[in-house]
Amino acid sequence: MLQEQCLWNMTAPIIDTYSQMNSDTAATICVIGGGYTGLSAAIHLAEKGVKVILLESHTIGSGGSGKSVGLVNAGTWARPDDLSVTLGKASGERLTEALGQAPSLVFDLIKRYNIDAQATQSGNIHMAHNAKGEVDVDIRYEQLSRRGANVEVLTGSKCHEYCGTTSINKALLDHRAGTINPLAYVRGLAKVAKDLGVTIYEHSAVEALEKVDGYWYTRTSKARVKSERVIIATNAYTEGEWTEITKTFYLVYYYQIASEPLSGEAADRILPYKTGAWDTRLALSSFRRDDDDRLLLGTVGGTQLKPKSFYQSWANAVQKSYYPDLPA
Repeated sequence: MLQEQCLWNMTAPIIDTYSQMNSDTAATICVIGGGYTGLSAAIHLAEKGVKVILLESHTIGSGGSGKSVGLVNAGTWARPDDLSVTLGKASGERLTEALGQAPSLVFDLIKRYNIDAQATQSGNIHMAHNAKGEVDVDIRYEQLSRRGANVEVLTGSKCHEYCGTTSINKALLDHRAGTINPLAYVRGLAKVAKDLGVTIYEHSAVEALEKVDGYWYTRTSKARVKSERVIIATNAYTEGEWTEITKTFYLVYYYQIASEPLSGEAADRILPYKTGAWDTRLALSSFRRDDDDRLLLGTVGGTQLKPKSFYQSWANAVQKSYYPDLPA
């Protein structure tokens, strides 16, 4: 029987809760948004001795940062050369470089502050599901290796070993990447920020942002923050007329289904090095193991679009295709 609940809520440690802002206060910088972007910014500022106040409209990790697949990737769906064509060479290469450095930033923070993010840094695999996908893997390898990325093409028995299935005969292993429990990570970032002196307020949605006499005033329903600068890290959750950032986001729903914790020889063969994985389909499928050895399967969609039974059937079909040795 498929149960719909968030696995990350069940498996991430509950670290801290934060009060609502109820009185006017001041800081050097006010950060709006308590996801990865806002918390990382707050941490790096606090490390330099900057006084920071962070406002979160709901709770830490309640948005996409706490609900993602948990693959710490070093790029996007787009190939590096395609980014350079679309964005222009300078911007495209700058983005590719930044994305390539992202996993080391994540894992360095985890190690430096001993965050219990249930992290693995054994790489992620882009699995070619057909002949066209195998060509795509070769193209990505050439483009990434030309830029000095630590990537490797897996074929034959080594590919079968890493993927845990003989249904895939070629894959690209990106050694820079890895996996996390996304909610555990974002909660851990909040604890680090708090320990560094950042003041965090939950349930403090911003209603207005205005500049008066050289200072920014960030107003919630209860109080205001006076600051020299403001970092808007609300991303796809941005509201209000003071920014048009939401026009830069294209929303895609994504759905995951988790098995019970696996054991036994057949289970141990699936992604044995705890790499994350996804395939080359246009509507991709993702594959990973969590800290308790569940198999997690994901795809584009959600109960807004199809009934739960549709995704149960999809997961059973994917499992049968890739991992037929597992029990139903």
